[in-house]
Amino acid sequence: LEAYVAELRDALALARALGRTLLLPRWTCWCDRMWAGSDDIFRFGCMYPGAQDGNFVPFPCPMDHILSPAAWAKAGVGHRDAAFLDTLAERGVRPVEVLLLPRAQHRALL
Repeated sequence: LEAYVAELRDALALARALGRTLLLPRWTCWCDRMWAGSDDIFRFGCMYPGAQDGNFVPFPCPMDHILSPAAWAKAGVGHRDAAFLDTLAERGVRPVEVLLLPRAQHRALL
């Protein structure tokens, strides 16, 4: 989780510096989330009770497994979920790839 938070911090700083909407990174969840604080999800193999027959772990993390959408909305942080790219692909839109290079490497390519 620490690496995810560092990745998010860097992406958010870049989006704010460029005045852009943050596209949240695509993260992998290895444990489902129980919303009741008293539930012990680890006792059930990181899956909801009764879901152990399904083979869904790991899975793409929804935002609310790690972050609070309400807190982000209250703070006015513009963002889109990583699944946004999937909806673009379904409509036939190809995203533009951007490569960020250190200044020295950039000059070497010119």
